[in-house]
Amino acid sequence: MIDAWFSKKHFAAFFVILSFVLLGGLGPAQTAAQESAIDYIGFMACDTLKGWLSPLRTAYTVDYYDLRLQICEQEKTLTGTNEILFTAADSFDKIQIDLHENMLIDSIVFQTKHLEYRRECSAVFVRFPDVEKGYRGRFLIGFSGSPKVASNPPWSGGAVWANNEEGHPWFAITCQSEGASLWWPCKDHLYDQPDSMLITLTVREEYVAVSNGSFVKKEPAELPGWKKWTWKVNYPISNYNVTYYAGNFKHHRDFFFSIGGDTVVLDYFVLPENYQISKTHFKQVHDVLEAFEYYFGPYPFPKDGYKLVESPYVGMEHQTAIAYGNQYSSGYLGIRTLPELDFDYIILHETAHEYFGNSVSCTDLGDMWIQESFATYMEALFVEYHFGKTTAEEYLGAQRRQILNIQPVAGPLNVNFHRYRIGNDQYFKGSWMLHTLRHYINDDQKWWRMLNAIYNRFAYQAVDRYELLSLISALAGEDLDWFFHQYLHQGQLPNFQIEVKESGEKLVLKYRWTNTRPDFRLPVKIELPDGRVEILQATIEYNTHHINDMHWRDTRIMSETFLADWEWVN
Repeated sequence: MIDAWFSKKHFAAFFVILSFVLLGGLGPAQTAAQESAIDYIGFMACDTLKGWLSPLRTAYTVDYYDLRLQICEQEKTLTGTNEILFTAADSFDKIQIDLHENMLIDSIVFQTKHLEYRRECSAVFVRFPDVEKGYRGRFLIGFSGSPKVASNPPWSGGAVWANNEEGHPWFAITCQSEGASLWWPCKDHLYDQPDSMLITLTVREEYVAVSNGSFVKKEPAELPGWKKWTWKVNYPISNYNVTYYAGNFKHHRDFFFSIGGDTVVLDYFVLPENYQISKTHFKQVHDVLEAFEYYFGPYPFPKDGYKLVESPYVGMEHQTAIAYGNQYSSGYLGIRTLPELDFDYIILHETAHEYFGNSVSCTDLGDMWIQESFATYMEALFVEYHFGKTTAEEYLGAQRRQILNIQPVAGPLNVNFHRYRIGNDQYFKGSWMLHTLRHYINDDQKWWRMLNAIYNRFAYQAVDRYELLSLISALAGEDLDWFFHQYLHQGQLPNFQIEVKESGEKLVLKYRWTNTRPDFRLPVKIELPDGRVEILQATIEYNTHHINDMHWRDTRIMSETFLADWEWVN
């Protein structure tokens, strides 16, 4: 169809050079951030095409998407267009967009002209006439096909074609790991978000079609027996958060009065058989939003409202249109983290993502820990707000039991990293990293200010690990690279060794850190038999601490305040 620019031969050479650039041409801090790459294998050239910010991607930024989609549940097909409004960040004559290979591109049109393109893996290389830096324009992509069917949604992304109890079709899509290009053409990289977006879904007239953002209108489609549902996203949005749901939903509405002064519309779209229970069950959304507003400020998307949409999979944080499939149960599918806590885990966790994940987003899948760590930690903050600090510590203890310490929390960058398949340490270990940092700061009021400042500095933005960790260090008043290197880039935990010796009428505690880099210096709290708490300033060198109480066996290492292994050495 087009000439042989960016041929396979050229790409092979490019991929070899790129490997040296990514891993060999970095400064010390960036090299440390890439260390976790050695723990993963199996990355291919296609992963680099998907994950790397090549000049063909950085040459332009996306300002706006206008996605129009017809969903045919009988044929299990999607047909539509996506108009991309862009700004040229550099002059270019070709760019990269993305669409999975099994989906067809029907046309790409710019200034009334059909453009030539070539496909490689999920990348689509499009030739343009010369475009000058600063130019603002638009091009239209026509597409069609049958998207991959999800084998285990939402962890394995794809289309979900289901039926409710009455046999009515019920369909949705999810694509966090695989990316939005699984089902619609876009610039499929987390670093670039449109400022806003219009989504128009065409479905058979018996269905309700729901998407992200605020409802605009419902109108007859050009085809008899079909209707169009239009939704407007008024804020930046990550591509993977764009979604659709359709079925014979019933709708009810509630309102939340935000501390920001807005009245947030709460819309619930549920299957008819669950309409009554949902009206009671979803009342807990108020408690969740109240707690998160206390710590982080107003709900991020008041113009777009808040939605729970019943989905044929357990849950997903689709921005302002959260997938809900937790069977109206407490805990996770009826399993509670603590017996006395009866909240719905999916409502809690996915709503946390409206702050971290949707408003504050990562720029690379290797940094997915940013949204998962903070959202999982926010669960404990919700518990502390409503049930108290002691219960929150018990909740964190339950999270701790899920940590495996096999792989680093942070993944490699630039390689479409989505293979974090051993355990959930980016969730639970990441949460405990933040909990440990709270105790290192050792000043709760300062910690609450830090959390609020972190969120508000990066709200409505995509942020990378360097920006985020630099801000946390600045807010803490010291360079915390020693701390984050240990908890993000090492699979194993630091190990705290402590031994006790008698010295006259006193006891001498001798202690140090092992399994860390040389500058690791996390203090450790101990509780003495009389209830007093003392802090041991620990490094990799042996330090000593004298205590008067000879009943040393009753001295307790306060392991609930930090994440590490520890051992008494006799």
